[in-house]
Amino acid sequence: MAERRRILLAEITPEIPQASIFSTLNPLDKDASITLSLANLTATASAAAWRCVRNTIPMLAGQWYWESVPTFAGSGDVAFGISTSTASLVLQPGATGTGGLSLAISKSGIFLLNGVNVGSTTAFATGATLRHWLDLDRGVYYVQTNLFTGWSAPIPVPTSTLPLYVIVGLNLSGSACSMRFGGIGLGFTFTPPDGANFGVYSTPAGIPTTLYVGSEGFNTLSSDTPASTHYTGRVSANPDVEVESEGGSWVWGAASISRPGQLVIINNDGALDGWADYEWRDAPVTILRGFEGDARSAFTTWRVGTVEAIEFTNDRRILLNLADPLLLGDRQLQTTTYPRTQANAQIVGNPIGVVIGRPLYCEGNLLDTAPAARDIQVHDDFTDGTHPAYLTSIDQVYDKGDLFSGPNDPYVATHPITLANGGNFTTWAGGPPTLPTNWSRITTFGAANDRFLDGGGGTLRCQSSGQQTTVIFHSASTLAAGQRFTIAFTTTAVTKAGTLIFRLDGATTPIVDVPVSISVTGAVSVVIDCIEIAQLQIVLGSTELDVTIDNLTVDSVQVIDWTYWIDNTHRMGYHLANTPAGKVVCNPVGQKDSGVVIETLQPFVNYILARSAGIPAANYGATTQSSLATLMAAANYRVATYINGPKTSLALLRDLLDGWCGWLIPNRSGSLVVGRVVEPSSASTLTLDSTNITGEVVRSIDLAKGLSIRLGGRRNHSPHVDADIVSSATPALKAELKTELTCVRAGAPLAISGTVLSDAYLHAIAAPVKATLLQDAADIQAEASRVTTLWRKTRWFYQVTVILDAAAADLLEPGQTVRLVWSRYGLSGGKNLLVVGVRSRFFSKRVDLKLWG
Repeated sequence: MAERRRILLAEITPEIPQASIFSTLNPLDKDASITLSLANLTATASAAAWRCVRNTIPMLAGQWYWESVPTFAGSGDVAFGISTSTASLVLQPGATGTGGLSLAISKSGIFLLNGVNVGSTTAFATGATLRHWLDLDRGVYYVQTNLFTGWSAPIPVPTSTLPLYVIVGLNLSGSACSMRFGGIGLGFTFTPPDGANFGVYSTPAGIPTTLYVGSEGFNTLSSDTPASTHYTGRVSANPDVEVESEGGSWVWGAASISRPGQLVIINNDGALDGWADYEWRDAPVTILRGFEGDARSAFTTWRVGTVEAIEFTNDRRILLNLADPLLLGDRQLQTTTYPRTQANAQIVGNPIGVVIGRPLYCEGNLLDTAPAARDIQVHDDFTDGTHPAYLTSIDQVYDKGDLFSGPNDPYVATHPITLANGGNFTTWAGGPPTLPTNWSRITTFGAANDRFLDGGGGTLRCQSSGQQTTVIFHSASTLAAGQRFTIAFTTTAVTKAGTLIFRLDGATTPIVDVPVSISVTGAVSVVIDCIEIAQLQIVLGSTELDVTIDNLTVDSVQVIDWTYWIDNTHRMGYHLANTPAGKVVCNPVGQKDSGVVIETLQPFVNYILARSAGIPAANYGATTQSSLATLMAAANYRVATYINGPKTSLALLRDLLDGWCGWLIPNRSGSLVVGRVVEPSSASTLTLDSTNITGEVVRSIDLAKGLSIRLGGRRNHSPHVDADIVSSATPALKAELKTELTCVRAGAPLAISGTVLSDAYLHAIAAPVKATLLQDAADIQAEASRVTTLWRKTRWFYQVTVILDAAAADLLEPGQTVRLVWSRYGLSGGKNLLVVGVRSRFFSKRVDLKLWG
C-alpha cells in the first residue's frame, strides 16, 4: 500500500492596520467658558480672564509637529505650549502655581515654565501661523512665530513627568485659536521638520486576522476547530519547508543556532497582493502536519513560531520568513536609563543597574555630584506588577575595603588621644622635660643623639643618626579597633630631612607602620587605620632626621554613615552621610518574591523573562520550566550577577547556561528549552542504521577549542588595586577585593592512559579561565571536574542524513540520545550518541543530524 501524501496546513495571524487617529482639542479637558467648533479644532473664549483647553492625544516619546493660528485684539492674548494633565485650566499656561508642568509662549514671545522665564523669541501677531516642534527624544521644544526669524532657541523640557499634552490658553472674551494637528481639518501651511511626526496622532492596534493556507486545498467540517474553514492550497513544496536547530556550548566555542526557515506562498493569480498592506512582524504562525484523507482533528502541530518578514518576488511568490525565537530575547534587558535631567551628567543615558542574586562588590552610580548629595544607586525599582521590587537588602558597604558597621551608624568624631591635652603639643604639662599627658618617652637609645627633645615654645624635636627606634608612645589611651585616625602636625624647622614613622602595635596582628618623608616645613596629615586595639608609637626612621614639629593632634574619624535609600518602598541604593575616602562598593541581596532569593537557575531565568517585555511569555511554556527543573535537579548551582551596562536578555541567558555547559534553543512548539552537554544516555530514542540512513556517515573530531580545565565564578564586579584598599583591610579581604574571579582548577578524575584529558585536548591545560555566573567554590569545582571528565577521551561529531517516517522525523530534538549502528568507525555493534543538531524537511522527511559522543 502506497504511503499517503503528506499535507501541511498553516495558520498565520497578521494584523490589519487601522487608520491613525489625529488629535483635536478635547471637549472633556477644557474650562467651561471655552467653546469648541469646526470639528473641535477651533477654541473661542467667553471669559474675561485666562482659560485653557488641552488636546486629546498624549505625547510620550518621539518628535511631534503641529500648527496654530491665534486671534486676539487689544489686551487679549493667546498662549500656546505643553503641559501635564494636572496643570490648571484657569491660569495662564506657563504661570506659577498651575499644579503640574506647564510651559508656554504668549504673544510677547516669552517662554514661561511654571512662572520662570526660560527663553524668548519674536512676538507673534493675531492671524499669524505658529509652528510647534516638540522633541521628546532630546527633551526640547521649539516654536516659530515668524517665517523670517526661524525656529526659537531650544527650550528644555523636563521629561520626568509624562505624558505631555498640547495646551492653549485664551485671555479675554473673543480671543480664539485654530489648531492644525494633521489628518483632518485645515492642512499644514509648512512642512514638518525632518524626523518629526506629521502631526499629533495615535495609531490604534491592528486587528489580528487569521489566514488559512495549505499545501493543497482543505476544508474543515462544522464540528472542527476552526469550523467550516477553507485552507487555500498555496504553500509550495519547492523549496521544501524546513527547520533547523543546533545546541552550542562554550567548550565548542559556538553559540546555539536556530533557523526557522520560510513558507513559500504561490500568488500567480495576484489574489494575495493585499497581503502587502498587513502588519506581518511577529505574526503568529502554526504549521500543522497530516496526510491526505485525514480529518482536521487528526492534524498535529509540526512547528509554532512567528513571522520575521514578508517578501514579494518577481515570479509571483510570497516568501514568509519565520523569525528565530532566540532573537526575541536579543533585546536590551534594561531599557530604563538615567534621564537627561540627571544631576550627574556622566551617567545620563546609561542603563540603571540590575541586581540578580547576591552579587559581590558592586560599585553603584552616584546620582548627584554635589558634595552634599551622596545617593548611590545599585538597582532599579523593577517590578512585574505582581511581585515587589527584586532587591531585599544591602548586606555590606565598603569604602576602600573598610567595612561599615551600618546601616544607620551614628556619625561620631572623637579625639581619644588629643582630648584633655592627651596629644596636643601646643602646651606642655609641667614644662620641659615633662611630656604632655599620657605620653611616655623611650630613654634607652642606641646612640647619644637618637632622641626626642623639647623643641622649645611648645614644640618637640626629633633627632636621629639613622637608627630606627621608638622615641615616644601613648601609654594611657590606646587606639580603638575598626576606626581610621588622622594624625596632623606642622613642621617648623627641618635641619636634616628624613623619615618619621607612626606605628600601631597591637596584641596579635602584625605591626602597622606608616612612614612619612619629611623634607620641608609646613602642614602634614597622615591617615592610619586600626585593625585591633593598638598602641600608637612615634618612631625615628632608619634615615637621619632632625625636625621640629608643632601642634600634633590625633583624631579618630568615623569615615562614613550609610543608610538605605528607598524609592516607591523599594530598596535600591544607599546614602552616605559623609564624604567617602575612596572606592565605595556594596554587596546587595536580590530576591524573587516571598523571600525566595534568586540564587538558583529557575528563579534567575524567571526574573529575566519577567523583565524582558520583548519576549512573549507564551514562548516559555511547560517545556522550559520542566527542562530548567531537570537541570536544577542534576546540578542546583548558585548564581548571581550585577549588570551596570548594556546587556541583552539572550546574552545574559547564555552567560547563565555557561555554568552548566548548556545551551538555549527553541523547540517545535515555540518554547525555548535548555540543553546540556552530557554523556549520551544509556537509553536511546531511535536507532539509526542502513534501513534509514541515506548516503555516508561523516565523522570528524571534536576539537573542543574552547575547553579549559579552569572555571571562574563569584565575580568581583568592581576589582580594586592596591591604591584602592586601606591598610586596615585584612590580607584575605585585600586579596578578594583585587581578584576579579574565583578560579577553580578541575579535580583529577580517574585517569585514562595516565592523563585526565585526552591528548587531543591538552590545550585546555593552558587555556584561559572560563568565566561563569556560578557563586560557590564547590559548584565551580563540581562543574570544572564534570566538564573535564567528559573530555577525558577523544570525542567525535557524526554527520548523518536519514529518511524517517513522519512521526519519528518530527520528534527529533537536540538533547536526545539516538543509537548509531554503522559498519565504519567501529560502530557495527552500535553506539549511543547525543543529538546536537537537527535539520528537518517537511515534505521529503529527510533529517540531517549532528551527533556527539
